[in-house]
Amino acid sequence: IAQPPTVTGISPLTTLTSGGIAQGWNTGTKIQASDKAANDYFGCGVAMNSDGTMMIVGSGYANPNGVSGAGAAYIYTYSGGSWGSEVKIVASDKEVDDSFGCSVSMSGDGTRVIVGSQYEDAGGTTSGAAYIFTYSGGSWDAGVKIVASDATAFVNFGENVSMSSDGTKVIVGRYGDDSGSSWDAGTKIMASDKAASDQLGGSVAISGDGTTVIASASGEDAAATDAGAVYLYTYSGGSWGSEVKFVAPDGQTSDRLGENGVSINSDGTKFIVGAKQEDGDAGGSGVGAAYIFTYSGSSWDTGTKIMAPDAEAGDNFGGGYFGGVTMNSDGTKVIVAAMQEDTGATGTGAVYVFDYQATALFDTETQVFTATGTGIVSGSTV
Repeated sequence: IAQPPTVTGISPLTTLTSGGIAQGWNTGTKIQASDKAANDYFGCGVAMNSDGTMMIVGSGYANPNGVSGAGAAYIYTYSGGSWGSEVKIVASDKEVDDSFGCSVSMSGDGTRVIVGSQYEDAGGTTSGAAYIFTYSGGSWDAGVKIVASDATAFVNFGENVSMSSDGTKVIVGRYGDDSGSSWDAGTKIMASDKAASDQLGGSVAISGDGTTVIASASGEDAAATDAGAVYLYTYSGGSWGSEVKFVAPDGQTSDRLGENGVSINSDGTKFIVGAKQEDGDAGGSGVGAAYIFTYSGSSWDTGTKIMAPDAEAGDNFGGGYFGGVTMNSDGTKVIVAAMQEDTGATGTGAVYVFDYQATALFDTETQVFTATGTGIVSGSTV
C-alpha cells in the first residue's frame, strides 16, 4: 500500500513559549472569565468570527445564579488593542448540569452564535438542546432554543455545533438539515496507512472553500504509541486525494495529537491542531501544546509549536471537549483553550489568543543612496 507523504517537522522545530516570537506569532494573550470559579472549565468550547475580532468561549460547568453545572458562554470583542466588552450569556431555562457552552460556534461577522447544551432534558434525560443568540440594536437577544424533532433520552443533541459564515444555517450534533437540493451519498475517506485504533476522524475541519479537509487520528503510532497524527486531503478533478500526513516532530507516547481540536483557515493553507496531553517541553504531565502548519508555494512547512507562557502540568492546553483550538479566516489569529488551567482556582480554565504579523526584514547594514538634486548627494548615508 502506498504510504502518504509525511510532514514530521524534522529539527529544528520552531517552538513558541514565553521566550519570544516564533515565525511571526506573538506570545499570546491570556483571557479568563471575570467571574471565574473552580471547575468552570472555561474554554471547553471556543470559536471566533472571520476577521478574528470577536470570540465566544464556553464554560460548560459554570454555575450561573447558583445553578450547578448549568453552564455559560462569554463573548469578547477586540477593540483599541485589547480584548474586552465581556458579555455573558446563559440559557433562559437553565437547569442543573445542562453543560451549556461545551460546544460553540459564531457567524462570520460575529453577530450570531450557537451554543450547545448536550445534557439538557427537554426531550428526555440528556436529550440535549442548542441555543441561537443574535446581536441587534446594541445587545444580544434572549436566544432561541432548538431541539431535535425526534428527541429522545441520552441522544446528547448539541454535543457539537457549527454555524455557517452568514449565520443562516447550523448543524447540531449528529443531526443536520439543509433547505436546498438533496445531498449526495457521501465519500468515505480512510488513511492509506490505516491501522487498528488510529481513530481517524475524531476531530475534523473543512476549509472555507470546501476543497481541503483535515482529520485527526489521535491514536496513530508513527511518532510514538498514541502520539497521534493529522491527515489532509484536497479535492481536485472530481475526487478527494493528495493525502498528506502530519506528525508532531517531538511527538511522544499518549500526546494524542488532534484528539480535541483541529481548525483550518478559509483557503486551506494553514491549520492548527491541539495536543492537550503533550508534556515534553514543560516537564509536566498534560501541559499541552498546539501546532500550526502552513502551506507556502508548493509544500507544507515543518510547523510552529505553541505553548502557554505560564504552562503548568494538567492545564491541557490545546484541548476543549469538542474544539480546543480555532483559527480565523486568513489564519492570522488563533485561540487555544486550556480548560483545566488553575489561575484563580482549580479547573477555572483559560484561553490564549495568538496573533501572527508578517515581519518585514531590513538589512541592518548602512544603506547608501545616490540621487541628483539638493539634499542627497552621491555617497550620502541614510
